[in-house]
Amino acid sequence: KALALYRRLKKIIANADDPFEAAVRLAIAGNVIDFGPADEYDLWASVERVLAEPLAFNDLPELRQALDLADEVLFLSDNAGETIFDRVLIEQIGKPVRYAVKSAPILNDATRADAIAAGVDQVAEIVEIGCNALGTLLDRCDERFVQLFHAASVIIAKGMGHYESLSTEGPRLFFLLQAKCKVVANDLGVPV
Repeated sequence: KALALYRRLKKIIANADDPFEAAVRLAIAGNVIDFGPADEYDLWASVERVLAEPLAFNDLPELRQALDLADEVLFLSDNAGETIFDRVLIEQIGKPVRYAVKSAPILNDATRADAIAAGVDQVAEIVEIGCNALGTLLDRCDERFVQLFHAASVIIAKGMGHYESLSTEGPRLFFLLQAKCKVVANDLGVPV
């Protein structure tokens, strides 16, 4: 379903007053694709809602500034279908991006094969984190990925699992997600 939307997403960005903000919002909208908390969702309704509503946390100025100063970006993927939405954001970043995927399947988290199917390999270097846990548990990841993580000046982390596992890692992380469970929503102080 997400693959079929690529051209439509690109058109939204091309027609937007602020293409970067539109791409960020689309990446957030794609985060509805998650079979963990819910096995049903309306993907296009999520796109329309996230494009129209104010962001619960709007750190876009800080993200833009961080990207302006960065030489490259580490982008932590979430679910397989989101890779299409991530691709349209990566295309707007204008810096080299390393796109981190799971090393083996876990729920519907993105793997190298999913990222390649979405064409992410055309716009970013795909790297594996070295484990198949939900989120990113640095003590379980391979050494190369941990080095990349600690060296990155800007990290974009998609989804609740990354928020749950990395929210204490400092201001260089920018989380793009929808709060789809009460625990994360309560921690963020937003509705589900």
